[in-house]
Amino acid sequence: MAAEGPAFTPAFVPLLNKYTIGLLRACRNAAKLSQQLAEDWLRKYMFAKEPDSPKPKAIADFFAKRSNTLSHNRPIGIDKCLELEMKVIDLRKDEYSEACSEDLGIVVRI
Repeated sequence: MAAEGPAFTPAFVPLLNKYTIGLLRACRNAAKLSQQLAEDWLRKYMFAKEPDSPKPKAIADFFAKRSNTLSHNRPIGIDKCLELEMKVIDLRKDEYSEACSEDLGIVVRI
């Protein structure tokens, strides 16, 4: 609504009246919980040997920010995972080329 500006506010009022503040809070809490669980699991499993690493939080923050993915279930490529310093195996490398095809480069779906 902010992108459209105040002139469009009346158009949104009938839509917003359908939602209670409790529902909006529940949605916000669910999003926070999902982000916290992702960070906890990254710290517990992927970065278990690096307990003080800032990477789990940075990765969870990236995935929690909708503008980074623009959609639920959008594939995140191996190059982005490596850029985020996730501990993943690039199956496109030569040592895996016989067992895996090039299109296995996408490893994470959100």
